[in-house]
Amino acid sequence: MYRINALSRSLEEGLNKEGISYNMVGGVKFYERAEIKDLISYLRIIANEHDDFSMKRIINKPKRGLGSVTVDKILKAAYQNKISMYEYITTNVDEVKNMTSKKGFLALEEFVSNIQKLKELNSNKAYDFIFELESAFKIREHYDMLPDALDRVSNIDEFYGLYRDFIKQNTDAGVEDFLNDLALQSDQDQIDNEHISIMSVHASKGLEFEYLFVIGLEEGFFPLIGDGSDIEEERRLGYVAITRAKRELTLSSVQSRFYKGRRAELKKSRFLKEAGVCKGSLILEKTTSYKKGDLVKHKIFGIGRVFEISKVKREFKLKINFSGTKRDILASFVEKI
Repeated sequence: MYRINALSRSLEEGLNKEGISYNMVGGVKFYERAEIKDLISYLRIIANEHDDFSMKRIINKPKRGLGSVTVDKILKAAYQNKISMYEYITTNVDEVKNMTSKKGFLALEEFVSNIQKLKELNSNKAYDFIFELESAFKIREHYDMLPDALDRVSNIDEFYGLYRDFIKQNTDAGVEDFLNDLALQSDQDQIDNEHISIMSVHASKGLEFEYLFVIGLEEGFFPLIGDGSDIEEERRLGYVAITRAKRELTLSSVQSRFYKGRRAELKKSRFLKEAGVCKGSLILEKTTSYKKGDLVKHKIFGIGRVFEISKVKREFKLKINFSGTKRDILASFVEKI
């Protein structure tokens, strides 16, 4: 069990390599997640621009003003000419221009140009390739705008980190080598009667297990820390996690983790100390139960909505919108409605 879905990747790969059956409960396997499929499709197009299956998936993702009808027209025309979509787009410019809006055509031109630049960069086996991919197509930025941005962006960061780690260990490798390596880590064909269940803490509600391992108990991973995080909600999830065990519970943390493409030193989760299983040296900080979107009441300014939270020494400062008037006020001067 884990708090952040991105941590499932290393578990899945480890279990696959050891030939141990597992079942993903209440979630989607790492390489089957939409944002990861998008990234793999981009890499496949750079490795082989004639891959129409991958092209169709990403040609309008992020959105480039190309509707499904336009994409189908391009695909049909390419099929009739017995060439790939990419080749049709690059060799039949006037026809493609007539099929698309002005905005869509310009976006498509930029898309093809970026693909070509990345193909050239890949041929030089550049370590910066994955940075340039994000800079060109802004995939992370696209998913950062969605309601479930935290999980999706964490998965993207994990994938980018995986690529950079692979290139560090294989300095002469390129996109094709990376894709071949992913293919070797293919999922098991079937789940045996005896298997390990892996899941996020959220997916575990209502379930119980004889033997339970909760991984990733480090500050920033469990609990999550940052803008919009609520330590009391994290603590509640911690309680949910540890109470899923019926007979034996194992809680684990690491001293460092390769995450987002770099090795980071980590502190043990405060929950280990609070649960009495670890002495540690963490000091519990004063926290606020406020989070973005909360309605609050001030004696003078009336009712407002919190839109940002920051820390000033040992106090929390809230940015509050009072009917269009925005003010910075310490948390102790308002009350939650």
